[in-house]
Amino acid sequence: MGAKINGVLIGVEGKQAVVLLEHGQEFVRYYLPWKILKSAGIQLVNQPFEITLGEEIVLVPLAGEKDIVLDRVELDRERKGKLKTLISGSLKVSNSAMSREKGAS
Repeated sequence: MGAKINGVLIGVEGKQAVVLLEHGQEFVRYYLPWKILKSAGIQLVNQPFEITLGEEIVLVPLAGEKDIVLDRVELDRERKGKLKTLISGSLKVSNSAMSREKGAS
């Protein structure tokens, strides 16, 4: 059995799927061919999936369409501030990881 990587689909740009992949304690933004994710049943924004690396690369959705809830939640001022802090922190993590990758290439 090969290594497993957790990911989540965050969008589609033309023929490319934009995903976040777990890399240690960080999430790194990657572009994967949209048709590969789609054929594996990974088609919804915010849909988590797992990649198994071995002789073959296998993608498996970890949640289906009925499992994903996109309800709108009204946040008070305090919670909006906390959310903004969380998002800005995760963007810094993702951007710093991408910077390290670019420097390594």
